[in-house]
Amino acid sequence: MTDLSKFKDAFLDEAEDLVQKLNSDLLILEKIYNEKNKKAEKNNILNNIMRSFHTLKSSSASMGYMKTSNITHALEDKIDEARNGKIILNSEIINNFFILVDGLTKSIENIKKNNSELDYELENKIIKKIFLNENSNNKELLVEKNNKNKNEVSLKNDNNEDFKIDYIKVPVKRLDLMLDLIEELIIDRMKLERLRDRLPELKDLYDHINVLISNVQYQIMQSRLVPLDQIFSRFPRMIRDISKKLQKTIEFNISGGEVEIDRAIVDKLFEPLVHLLRNALDHGIIKEGTINLGAIRDKNFVLIFVENDCQGLNIDKIKQAAVKRSIISKDDLNKLNKEQAIDLIFNPNLSTKENITELSGRGVGLSVVKNFTDSVGGKVLIENNEKSVKFILKLPLSIAIINSLLVEVSENIYAIPFSNVDKTINIFKENINKMADNEVAVVDDIDIPLFRLNKIFNLNNVVKKNKNIEESEEVVLVKKGNDTIGLVIDNVLGEKEIIVKPLAPILRGFKNFSGSTILGDGRVALIIDVINLS
Repeated sequence: MTDLSKFKDAFLDEAEDLVQKLNSDLLILEKIYNEKNKKAEKNNILNNIMRSFHTLKSSSASMGYMKTSNITHALEDKIDEARNGKIILNSEIINNFFILVDGLTKSIENIKKNNSELDYELENKIIKKIFLNENSNNKELLVEKNNKNKNEVSLKNDNNEDFKIDYIKVPVKRLDLMLDLIEELIIDRMKLERLRDRLPELKDLYDHINVLISNVQYQIMQSRLVPLDQIFSRFPRMIRDISKKLQKTIEFNISGGEVEIDRAIVDKLFEPLVHLLRNALDHGIIKEGTINLGAIRDKNFVLIFVENDCQGLNIDKIKQAAVKRSIISKDDLNKLNKEQAIDLIFNPNLSTKENITELSGRGVGLSVVKNFTDSVGGKVLIENNEKSVKFILKLPLSIAIINSLLVEVSENIYAIPFSNVDKTINIFKENINKMADNEVAVVDDIDIPLFRLNKIFNLNNVVKKNKNIEESEEVVLVKKGNDTIGLVIDNVLGEKEIIVKPLAPILRGFKNFSGSTILGDGRVALIIDVINLS
């Protein structure tokens, strides 16, 4: 007897894709079912839906999940009746199709977790009550009697043509293992680079290995990229259900689903986007309006945005809520500029809602978004006006291997992500002024706040070798949000590709660092978190 358990993962992958496609096609059908000039499009959608039910019916039967096979067989028949005009589609029937697809989704999830189907009691009642053809003598749910021959997979190519496999599915764990191996190679490359400097005859060998490692690394990183549509495609159904519950008319547009980003980021992206979209629905739209979800590639970053028209953030209301909830005092509130006032929305205790609802009112939503972007080395940007608001998540393509600038501070080495670096300069002491307890440098006629890393990290001040510290300071200009600041260092050691490792538990309370890396000589360098540096 064939062991079907080894095919379970492949079945679940296909089943999840099919129910997602069913949701997408039903959303389109719901929009056009009563439009006479879209008959061809409606028939095409019905064909797609029937094909999905048919495929899910067959694959469920082949795996022995007969309850799922039976229910999808019944649904396939009803869609066929709709195609042939025996069922006249209306909003109630389509809404019941959504409920039935939800039942399939829950059952597939239960197969994944517990290896068993659900009983489909509610779904059977819906089919019998709503979809049963009154002219039919059969008042019971149709049950497919599977022919043994139908379950056998034919490997014969009727046309006797050669074929090749263009794509294969690879377990995520295997890709993660490959990434771990390339990380070890990168560390060894740094060690070899040190040897090359001592033994010139290793130069050609090093150059060749360097190219090979870079190429292998690039291919592995590319294999980890997944299209954002894997996340984006899950939201139209959510928007549809919530807008009906709130009795709002929403036009929901998606763009940029083909843009790819590291799977490790996609795994964490769903919850922040849920909060942004729910906020747009609940706060941004009054009765009717448009919500846009999209993504664009920007060099080594991906910009993901959620935008709504109708109304923007009410800054006065945000301020009042912050004072009411004791997040900030009235005196301090008056000192805030517009951007700082908007940043109050990321406080987990702030909500402008008077009453807690299913959608909002607890104040945790946008803090989840901020925590997510911080955790992956990204940031949140907000474009706000009276009639619209746009949240932009600026995320790195990858969080595993990054380019960084290595710097020395009091004989310790630190890494600054290159995405934050503007440039390095020497600033003459005469161009550094003191303002209260802070230092400000004049660079190109612009005042730049200076941060002395040795003081921030509580390090002993070590005199820089071969430098006249009386004349100038070496400074790295970096972007901190929308501002530019200067980090005072001892020496720039150069640009390096580094492997980002999580901080040791003892260091996770220090917000000045986002991770660590291992250098070619075995030393550990901390990665500076520019956004949270203070």
